[in-house]
Amino acid sequence: MQFNTIFMYLFIYSVIGWICEVIFCRIVHGKWTNRGFLSGPYCPIYGFGALFILLLLKPFTSNPILIFVLSVLITTTLEYITSFAMEKIFNAKWWDYSNEPLNINGRVCIGTAIPFGILGIILVYFVHPYVTIAIRLIPDFLANYIIGGLVSLVLLDIVTTLSTLFNLKDKLEEAKLLAEKISEEGKDKAKNSEVIKQLEEVKNSIINKTNFLHDRIIDAFPKLEFKKYKIQFGELKEGITKKKQNKKDKNKKDKKSKYYILIG
Repeated sequence: MQFNTIFMYLFIYSVIGWICEVIFCRIVHGKWTNRGFLSGPYCPIYGFGALFILLLLKPFTSNPILIFVLSVLITTTLEYITSFAMEKIFNAKWWDYSNEPLNINGRVCIGTAIPFGILGIILVYFVHPYVTIAIRLIPDFLANYIIGGLVSLVLLDIVTTLSTLFNLKDKLEEAKLLAEKISEEGKDKAKNSEVIKQLEEVKNSIINKTNFLHDRIIDAFPKLEFKKYKIQFGELKEGITKKKQNKKDKNKKDKKSKYYILIG
């Protein structure tokens, strides 16, 4: 299988996976959320999962039950490895199934494994044949331009996301150091009340200065937890929630004002 074809499969199934995640989130949580580690409309873990299923299970396509069972094993293994790797790289837990039945270390559970097995069946027998036909219709010269553009886009997304995450960790580290300093100064409140106040203001300004990408990551992973910065990250999430609510209230107020102006 050529690189171009593999990459097209990877990208298409990453996009389809993102769509599934967004729809699921809308149904369960009642809101639209840009899911996934990256900012673009794709979830690479779905793309790689689909690729592994298609490449490894090709000899077993005559047996749907085996396809289901092996799809469960492949996707569950991939999810576990991904969770473990991301936790080690960022020192953070991105999702947690500890409260779900039949989970393994909170990284995978039966509640996600079974749907992935069903998606494996749908992929192999109903989706992939049509995707293959669609890709074959794209002329080679055009495919090269498309893939070049998509590779550039994804690489830029990866760099931006990693930069955002490390920037977020730096903010949390700075807030933690200030919190420790406030704690030390607080031992003699009578002498240091002004210093404590200044440190609190600086810490709060750090916590409240978040950008769109910080907000998106927190929305996409509601159970995200930085082990080293539990308190600071909790304050950050609280600050973002307040900021969003204030913005929402302001928009409502502005709409009411416009309405009264129009009818007045």
